Amino acid sequence: TTSNANFRYAEVVRNKLDRRQMKGHDCEQCRKFVNAVCGHKAHSSNKKQRIDSAYKNGDGGKYVFNPSEVIHNCSRHRSNFTPDETPDGFWELSFADSIAERKVVEEIIND
Repeated sequence: TTSNANFRYAEVVRNKLDRRQMKGHDCEQCRKFVNAVCGHKAHSSNKKQRIDSAYKNGDGGKYVFNPSEVIHNCSRHRSNFTPDETPDGFWELSFADSIAERKVVEEIIND
């Protein structure tokens, strides 16, 4: 179904053909898959810049797969409006002191 709303919202679409027509987008985990398939290793936080820069590799040639096409054709994430990225720490449901303690331990382990 198509709505004439002038704001972003999450619409539930259950028809397979209708969902196929929707725009595909990626998440952090899907991005890793697309980067592996397309051979792109950019770490840009700007999504458009990341995808646009993915078209060429270091020697000026093109990749076998276009990242934008892979996302559009293969993504299970489909909607009329691409949702905003979840902020870092959003799903961290611990108390502030245990979060700080965990970060200190992770820094010690990573060093």
